[in-house]
Amino acid sequence: REEKAKKDYGKIMIYVSVMAVALFATSYLKTLAAQYLSSVVLYPLSQGVTIILSMCMAAICFKEKITTKSIIGVILAIIALCIINLL
Repeated sequence: REEKAKKDYGKIMIYVSVMAVALFATSYLKTLAAQYLSSVVLYPLSQGVTIILSMCMAAICFKEKITTKSIIGVILAIIALCIINLL
């Protein structure tokens, strides 16, 4: 049982490392983008991209199937972000 826990710990640390690098890259790129885009454009754009990338990551890393319902959910979330931003 301990060997399995040690094996899982190594796998978890790989995921944590990848996520840490991704979060750093996201923060860095948002900072660069903030020089050129206003916050009114940058926020919905970054949130929309985050939703799409999260769905792709779930499909790749966790073997989730992308269904019609999940695609409709992503589209509705992006539309909601645009509506909120316009009001």
